[in-house]
Amino acid sequence: KAFQKMSLSGVQAWVFILLIANISEIWVKGVIAPNLPTLCFWLYKDCVSCNDWYNLHIYNVSQGIIYILCSFALLFVVAFERVFQDYLHQIEPYYKFWGVKCVVTVTYFQWLVFKYCLRMDDRTIYLWHSLTCTLEMPLLCVMHATYAYPYGKPWVDHLIQEMPDTAGESSTSAHAVALSPVDA
Repeated sequence: KAFQKMSLSGVQAWVFILLIANISEIWVKGVIAPNLPTLCFWLYKDCVSCNDWYNLHIYNVSQGIIYILCSFALLFVVAFERVFQDYLHQIEPYYKFWGVKCVVTVTYFQWLVFKYCLRMDDRTIYLWHSLTCTLEMPLLCVMHATYAYPYGKPWVDHLIQEMPDTAGESSTSAHAVALSPVDA
């Protein structure tokens, strides 16, 4: 019970902080900076634009917190897998989980490499990030479809057997009807 509350609180904190971080970045960079370009100069008595001020004082901290909370969420998923190991073993969750995690991690770390290691400006980062994602995603999708959801494997049958009955029909017969070709 305590772990369930902690897991729920962790996910809620991650969603809330992510929401606040995104709203504040949009507000500062998208509303204040273009409409009131001298506000940050006047407020802080420093020759720093609102975009630069946000990047110096808020962005790195918020991204660090979001990354830490995301890491905790992954720990909760691993704990969930251990608790339901017998059931999940039948549906082979390893590649499903790590396939999604790899897609998220690859794209996130590419952005960090472009921003902090290569020191690119925002427009160039967006261009290269979009290009690399466009080239990588088909490969990652093929790998995910091949290993995480292989066609004809018993993991589908196990899920179908565990489905609850609907409208008095057995789950396997409902699935067979849903998958049968429609007569024209």
